[in-house]
Amino acid sequence: MYRCMTGDIITSYTMGKSYELLSRPQESESYLDAFAFTFRLLWLLRETPYLTHLIRWIGKTAGRWMTSKSIIPTLLRWQWLRNLKRIGLAPSPLTSIMLSYIYNSLPPEEKTAQHLHDTTNMLLAAGFETTGFTLTTATVIMAHPIQAPYLSAVIKESLRLSLGAITRLPRVNKHKDMRYGSWVIPKGTAVSMSHTCMHYNEDVFPDPKAFRPERWLGGQEESKRLESLANAELYLTLATLFRTYDFQLYDTTLADVAPARDFFVPVPEPGGNGLRVLVRPLSDRTPIP
Repeated sequence: MYRCMTGDIITSYTMGKSYELLSRPQESESYLDAFAFTFRLLWLLRETPYLTHLIRWIGKTAGRWMTSKSIIPTLLRWQWLRNLKRIGLAPSPLTSIMLSYIYNSLPPEEKTAQHLHDTTNMLLAAGFETTGFTLTTATVIMAHPIQAPYLSAVIKESLRLSLGAITRLPRVNKHKDMRYGSWVIPKGTAVSMSHTCMHYNEDVFPDPKAFRPERWLGGQEESKRLESLANAELYLTLATLFRTYDFQLYDTTLADVAPARDFFVPVPEPGGNGLRVLVRPLSDRTPIP
């Protein structure tokens, strides 16, 4: 459910039209399965870049004959870009992120079909999976009988445990050497950090795999926490759901959603149940059998 919601939001913001995954269960299952498949391919594409060119070629050629029920979502964006080119620009550049991108005074090389396609994919992948996984983690935790005094602390601890993008994101400074402490890193050297090592560092977070929202209490509270789309989704979704419904975990533990594998995004161990809950209105105090 969470990934359908975040998918609807990010497609609406990015392309000006929601995929309406929440209202179309069958198509949403195909969409999510296809995205999960592409995430599992990323480790292979990273080591064999020529396969990326092959997938792009498939998207440009075969994508026009495929339907949304069977297509890898990457290919759908080629259809959307073709439609955009055919109908011309919309009257208002503010109807979507990508139209605003096209209207912007960027150089032509940043407005090619390939660049627009890659940018759209990046926004969609980053906008639905990471937030959806954090909401899943937070729900598993909040459904346990834990008295977390502040929603902000719960969300921060859920963000820490869910990791966001679990893989390393290397960067290369092609222009000059960099200095780190007493070390000189020559230009052209790939440098990256691990979210897992940082978020599960015992020196920073004692007992790092335990859910302890009190870690975040006592610090300065942010006054602009809803200004980013992801934060708005996290705060408003969790606050609305848990003030309206009572969630009881059904055959689900934290191990079912705990990050265990690196497919660019964190993926739990195979064979788990994922998140399953029994839901009732808060006004109904009848115990769930």
